Amino acid sequence: ENDATEAASPVYRFVLSNLENDKDRMVAIIIQLGGEVSEEFSLDITHLVTTKPSRSEKHLAAIAAGKWILTPAFLDQSHRQGSFAEESSYEWGNPDSGANVPQFPANTIESKLAAAAHRWRVALGSSKTGPFSGWKTLVVTSAERAASFTRLLQAGGATVVTYDISDSNFPVHLTHCFVEMKRCPKLDVALFVKNQVPCLDPVFISDYLVAPQPPADVYKFCIQHYKDIVNNMAGDKDKTIIHNK
Repeated sequence: ENDATEAASPVYRFVLSNLENDKDRMVAIIIQLGGEVSEEFSLDITHLVTTKPSRSEKHLAAIAAGKWILTPAFLDQSHRQGSFAEESSYEWGNPDSGANVPQFPANTIESKLAAAAHRWRVALGSSKTGPFSGWKTLVVTSAERAASFTRLLQAGGATVVTYDISDSNFPVHLTHCFVEMKRCPKLDVALFVKNQVPCLDPVFISDYLVAPQPPADVYKFCIQHYKDIVNNMAGDKDKTIIHNK
């Protein structure tokens, strides 16, 4: 019976962000209550605790994966009661959290990130379908930055292809190419225009997560070089070849 009870106990795996001088105390509380702490985000993380929403990889990946994103007050309350507290009262962006969670002015990036955290956790809790599910993507930038964007995309359910692309080796069903042209100026953008795959600045990934509704027109988020090629090849009237994937 004890084994069955232990198997049914919820797992608490935390990643911490922006805690500065309070990090050691928070880690001690988590360990004391039987939880685990990781230095980096991974899909088996269950909670992110942070002093404020940010566009860090940890924070965006936690949003994309539908994890609990909580204020440090959650751990303080857990310490007082001797067990992990109920999360929703300490969740960033939760309209029912009340005075436990600091509020930011409307339309600030912090308020939008907080709202997105709650919105995606609720959505993923009911559907298990990530915000990037169905995306088959390529990331073209420096190796370090590509690794970061890849982790974020995969946290949200995207598939990321990693092999070299050519006219004869263009992946079937590729939906997005995220590119930083300053770091990879030799990318054959015309090849992506030919295959009707939008080339986007990677900032689109976080913008997509934070937007209350997915953008209706991906084309306007394409890099300028992509738009120039489309205009030169087909004229403005044919820009509709690029549509929301």
